[in-house]
Amino acid sequence: MRHVAPVVLGRDPRRVAAILADIAAALRGHGNAKTALEMALWDLCAKVHGLPLVDLWGGRVAESLPVLSVIRIGSREETLAAFETERAKGY
Repeated sequence: MRHVAPVVLGRDPRRVAAILADIAAALRGHGNAKTALEMALWDLCAKVHGLPLVDLWGGRVAESLPVLSVIRIGSREETLAAFETERAKGY
């Protein structure tokens, strides 16, 4: 917080790219924390514009989107077959 707060607080939330660049300069590494901050910034930017985030990003292109699949590691053949099964589902 002490590294990031000074470069975020009081900024225009519509300047997402500039804020993210300053966050990256202020905080090396910590990708997961920066990802959470990026999502929060985009959400705030959408709110400032009075839009759902999906519309700010260009609009919905699908009603659902698979985002996670777990592949158990087995033999090479079993693992490749599991990959193909999940790809066929849309992952």
